[in-house]
Amino acid sequence: MPGSIFDFQPVEKSPDHGLPIFDRVIRWAMTRESKDNLKAFEFSNAKSPGQASVFFYGERHTDRGLIEENMRRLVSHLKPGKTALVFDEAYFGPTLFGMDALEYLSAKGLEPGWLGERANMPDLRVKGWDDRETYQASSRPMRRHQLAMLDLNQHLFGDQRGLRYYAGVVTRAWEVFRLWLDMRRTALKDRNVVLDNVVAEVSAESRLTGSTVHVIAGAEHLIEKPWWLEAPLLRTRPRRSLVRAVGDTPYWAGMP
Repeated sequence: MPGSIFDFQPVEKSPDHGLPIFDRVIRWAMTRESKDNLKAFEFSNAKSPGQASVFFYGERHTDRGLIEENMRRLVSHLKPGKTALVFDEAYFGPTLFGMDALEYLSAKGLEPGWLGERANMPDLRVKGWDDRETYQASSRPMRRHQLAMLDLNQHLFGDQRGLRYYAGVVTRAWEVFRLWLDMRRTALKDRNVVLDNVVAEVSAESRLTGSTVHVIAGAEHLIEKPWWLEAPLLRTRPRRSLVRAVGDTPYWAGMP
């Protein structure tokens, strides 16, 4: 961001470097705002959410209102007398029980008053579904991608002109794209495998014990090919390997 410690500068103010038409195209490409393609969705193999045992709540991690609405939905899906296992993304602490679990979820936006008489439910538990090593591995490509973006940004404001400058733009832009693909692979594909394994295990446990399972994850972890949703006629679909992990356990997934 402009003004950050990395000294990113506003691309629209970058100078010309010899070919004004190309410079305008570069500025346009570099200042396009990415579209939010993750629209509200709802999937289920149950006749109603009340008949489901496994629930998925799609998040945008920066959208406080959406997270609070997901907490409201989570409360509505709790079943009296049943253990409720809540799996949250990027939580690596110990399993939380009872009031500790409620305090954790309250910090995300859950109002204890929504529970009514169930406020002291002893079987509310919070765990994390992420694997620490896989999660940390996904952060390295993100940092490399940010540094590549910085390198490209600084090149746009450099003194170089002519064909060497534009060749440098192409080289750096390709590196940004390559690292973006690597970042998506580690942040989504590799972590999705971890999520699927956890879901398969707890879905089987849910069938045996009657407990309900509530999985909180970024919406992109729940849907098929989230970055392709700008393509025409491409519908939002549940991720196929996630559905296979749930198996024949009735589930509900959604994002408001």
